[in-house]
Amino acid sequence: VHLVQNNRNVAIADCHFYENRGVGVYYDDVNLHQSNITNCHISYNRGGGIVSRAGNVRNIHIAGCDIESNMHPDSPPTANVLLDCTESPYGTAEVAITGCTIQHNHPSPDSANIRILGGSQPSPKLGPVREGHVTITGNVLSDVQVNVHLKDCRGVTLSGNTFWMGFRHNLLVEGCHSVVMGPNNFDRNPRYAYGDAVDSRNGLVFRNCEDCTLSGLHVTNVHGSPAGLVLEDCRRMNLTGCTILDCDHVGLLLVNLTDSRVSGCLIRDDRPGAESVPIKVTGGRGNMIVDNLLPEVSE
Repeated sequence: VHLVQNNRNVAIADCHFYENRGVGVYYDDVNLHQSNITNCHISYNRGGGIVSRAGNVRNIHIAGCDIESNMHPDSPPTANVLLDCTESPYGTAEVAITGCTIQHNHPSPDSANIRILGGSQPSPKLGPVREGHVTITGNVLSDVQVNVHLKDCRGVTLSGNTFWMGFRHNLLVEGCHSVVMGPNNFDRNPRYAYGDAVDSRNGLVFRNCEDCTLSGLHVTNVHGSPAGLVLEDCRRMNLTGCTILDCDHVGLLLVNLTDSRVSGCLIRDDRPGAESVPIKVTGGRGNMIVDNLLPEVSE
């Protein structure tokens, strides 16, 4: 389905989009408000599953879909769901992605399940802005290089999702503002430890972000990454009530973090012979790190 020029009130339901050379559902530099994609199976489309590029797009609702492997190692990098605002002064916003299974395939370079590039061109009225107003909730996400990648976004909420097999990252958030993360499960289930799945790192990274709230995250068995969760060059971050368990190197790594709070977290590594540390702080200032339950670490 190729949406171009001017569209309104589009409903796509109960469809199969399978093994096409291009995009499954393509918002192509379109002026479009109000669109619903529901109960669809969108798989093996080489140009991406659901893609919005440029244009002036509002109100995309993606619900109850199975979206799989919409990328190929020999094709340009894309994603199962890609919202790319970088070529428009208006961008894409007011998006809900709920109740979907989104997965596959990690051999594709820079593959992602959900990628939102929110930094639009300077607006005629507002100048440079970060697009957003996105809700990502109740999804099952696995088996790509990055499960969720947010870049230059504002006003994104993630809650109630299940993540695993993020070969580089389960979550990568860069240059974002006002991201709110509630409880999400970032796990490494032994039943899925087959083939090269053992090489998945599963780490979480926030970089160059500000004014974000992270609460109730459950992070286990991040392997091969600098830490289970990294906050790097961030400001005014509020991290509370998180569980970070059995991760390599460091549970929570804070690099040049400022004016932020970390409290009420459980951070441990109880694997036999484990040498990781629960929290490591490098640089930064003005932070409050209190009331966390940590193991005793010998120097």
